[in-house]
Amino acid sequence: MPEADRVTFEPLESRLLLTTNWSGDIPNGTVWHAGDVNFLLANVRVPAGSTLTVEPGAVIKGKWFTAPAILVEGTLLAQGTAGSPIIFTSELDDTAGGDTNGDGNASVPGPGTWARIDFKSTSTGSILDHVQVRYAGYGSTGAVVVSGGQLTLTNSLISKSSVAGLCGLSAATPPSRITPSRTTPAPPSAWTWRRTRPLRA
Repeated sequence: MPEADRVTFEPLESRLLLTTNWSGDIPNGTVWHAGDVNFLLANVRVPAGSTLTVEPGAVIKGKWFTAPAILVEGTLLAQGTAGSPIIFTSELDDTAGGDTNGDGNASVPGPGTWARIDFKSTSTGSILDHVQVRYAGYGSTGAVVVSGGQLTLTNSLISKSSVAGLCGLSAATPPSRITPSRTTPAPPSAWTWRRTRPLRA
């Protein structure tokens, strides 16, 4: 009788998500893809007239020692889904995209370990939908700041910020359907949502 085939199982190599480093101006038409981790080494800017698109399931991590911000002068389209939210967080957050800084359990994220997403006055048509913004606030008035630009914010969660979760400056119009809905005028002609609880849109 022929001998049965012998099958040998070998352990799989650990797989890392594709990571890309960013700083400075983002080229028009850039797409941050589903499943990728995008590292912000320093401030990044979406120039006026340019569009940055973020696919469902993408992860964006800010370097904690540079505390970068995303400055939106053009358009940011971050439209996740209930099953695949887009996550903006600290590089120390191993729950999103894994241990991408490679230090095991040596570091843990905390409020204010990166700066903010800031929609400038020239920003138009930006959307945050099914987005999570975690651990932001360093050197900022809010984790998400609307500095006069246009923003549609829905189905999203802002949490663990060191400052207000959402802040509007100057003539920015407050988004609707935010929980909790209490606001504090600081500075004058501005509005903020308190950070005592996570914010849901």
